[in-house]
Amino acid sequence: MRAYLPLTPAELSDTNPPKRQVINAVVPAGATPDDREAALEEALDEASFLSLELAQEIGGEGRRAVAVGDLPGEGEFFESWDQIDSLMADGREGAEIVRQILVSGNEDEANVLVEALFDVPLEWFDITERPGSGKW
Repeated sequence: MRAYLPLTPAELSDTNPPKRQVINAVVPAGATPDDREAALEEALDEASFLSLELAQEIGGEGRRAVAVGDLPGEGEFFESWDQIDSLMADGREGAEIVRQILVSGNEDEANVLVEALFDVPLEWFDITERPGSGKW
């Protein structure tokens, strides 16, 4: 089952991924390729939103980050970075919008920025490019 782990950028340098609930992509049996793609995108969007919430709660670098991999089923956790195939994270444009959200003191302004943020796709990185690998 495809799983998406919301992260803070700082957690990417940790020895192991955090034991945090993942967002599973629920793809019904017999789904069309378009339905499958929509389910994967919905799970990624949910995880990226949770990553933004983590940034607001914990603070830190203004960027969404999501680890992507396969787990055997629901209720599972990533135990090591070896289980993760790729990372999705904000590039410059997304990071700038996240920074603006984090410093915004106005809820209406933040909501407009969040809407704009979800029009900016996350960038794909191979897991070997994770911070600590010397390639991030």
